[in-house]
Amino acid sequence: MVDYQDVHGEKVPAARAGAATLTCVTEGTPERPPMRASDADRERVAQILHNALSEGRITVAELEERLDTVYAAKTLVELEPPIADLPGVSVGKAVAHAPSQAVDTRIGGIPGSQASIAVMSGANRKGNWVVPPNHTSFAFWGGVELDLRGARFAERHSTITAIAIMGGIDIVVPDDIVVDVNGIGLMGAFESQDHAGATAGRADGEDHGFRLLGWRHSSSEAAKAATYYRGVSTPTLPAGLDDATRDDASLRRFLHGLPGVDQVGVEARAASLGTRSIKKAAKLWAIDTAISMVDLTTLEGADTRGKVRALAAKAKLPDPERPGTPRVAAVCVYPDLVATAVESLRGTGIGVASVATAFPSGRTSREIKLAEVEFAVAAGATEVDMVIDRGAFLEGRYGQVFEEIQAVKAACGDAHLKVILETGELATYDNVRRASWLALLAGGDFIKTSTGKVSPAATLPVTHVMLQAVRDWFTSTGELRGVKPAGGIRTTKDAIKYLVAVHEVAGEQWLTPELFRFGASSLLNDLLLQRRTQLDGHYSGPDYVTVD
Repeated sequence: MVDYQDVHGEKVPAARAGAATLTCVTEGTPERPPMRASDADRERVAQILHNALSEGRITVAELEERLDTVYAAKTLVELEPPIADLPGVSVGKAVAHAPSQAVDTRIGGIPGSQASIAVMSGANRKGNWVVPPNHTSFAFWGGVELDLRGARFAERHSTITAIAIMGGIDIVVPDDIVVDVNGIGLMGAFESQDHAGATAGRADGEDHGFRLLGWRHSSSEAAKAATYYRGVSTPTLPAGLDDATRDDASLRRFLHGLPGVDQVGVEARAASLGTRSIKKAAKLWAIDTAISMVDLTTLEGADTRGKVRALAAKAKLPDPERPGTPRVAAVCVYPDLVATAVESLRGTGIGVASVATAFPSGRTSREIKLAEVEFAVAAGATEVDMVIDRGAFLEGRYGQVFEEIQAVKAACGDAHLKVILETGELATYDNVRRASWLALLAGGDFIKTSTGKVSPAATLPVTHVMLQAVRDWFTSTGELRGVKPAGGIRTTKDAIKYLVAVHEVAGEQWLTPELFRFGASSLLNDLLLQRRTQLDGHYSGPDYVTVD
């Protein structure tokens, strides 16, 4: 899927047009109606509003109000009012980092922050900001991105001091800026990429750096720094992703080079999509689709073979009085009960999923984790739901987590692998994005939110971030990977909100059990009751469905 933009009268892909070039506004004619807005257009306008907030031009309350308007906009014309009173921007003109912008027009203004700091996290400065004469960037087990392509400069000469300790700093400048780079590197890379010749009236910059077990990179080649897809920036990936996974340092560099998640934006977007309603015919389709995506689950210490057989019977025939009711996607159990589930579901086409790797904590040796996976697969599991080592991830030992996922994937053989991130323990959306990409890089067929044993479990904003990851993975690699929210999704209304998110964030092709699942136990009953309501015209009580 590629967004096309109007540049000097020519329709070109967004990557050629420039990351922050907005599609030109057309008021519409009788022959040509107003142009529809894409997610990319909405996200770019949202970024302009966030920049305005950081400059003190609008308040937080105004930002929230305007974001609601932006995310509800259907045409480009509707995107104009929220930014109409902001200086120098419009939906129909190039913003942020247009390469033709003269340097002289970018010199002057009130300097911005003199420091960018990332400690076990990410930080970035981009868009329309004023670079001070001296700026210090510091990364410790974290990543900093300074994008100067859309920036103004307080003075003609600026100095950036970059210090990376087991972290990474990426500085991107326009082609018409002269950069003088010097520094030292200890046990790692200190790199500068040449840029095209500067023009007259140029601005100059110095980049001083120190690197210890990390990396520092300066480049004027915008195309190599980042690519924008639907308004979300992701690093340009080399063929086969070999560079990102070459070693632990490269992996850290890649993950901390990912852009930070806009918390206000993603939560506002999730809330906005959650208010959408659907009509009766579409609702019945949504209910049937949700039923077909359920991983019917029992993961209790008191589970018995009899309970698993009963669950399998319900999976095969969810509503005995309505034989046209779709079957669920899979039944999910502990490894020692896989054989019972396989026997009960043989010949139905319903999958048998097994949790593994010391679910739910993941606290045991790798040897034991792999032995558990091999045991489940040998018993007939067609899907394996593993948990990552959250302690290792939060300590920044990404290589260890990566290798463990790879080892589990190898042990799965033909079985599909779902990687449980336990997002409730990851603390930030940035960590959710990094963990999602880490799992995808390591070979996970699905990324899954939660075990259901930790609160919070699945949430719409977290699922949005994960859907963005699989969407951008597909854009970069052509490979389709799935998402599974699990825990806390109990009602039909909840399920439909997630389906709307899938459609709007990832795309219609993800609306299939092969690419989207619900990890649930009680959800199926409510879906069945609401299905009866749609068909019969009146509500049926819980006595009409089996108790799990």
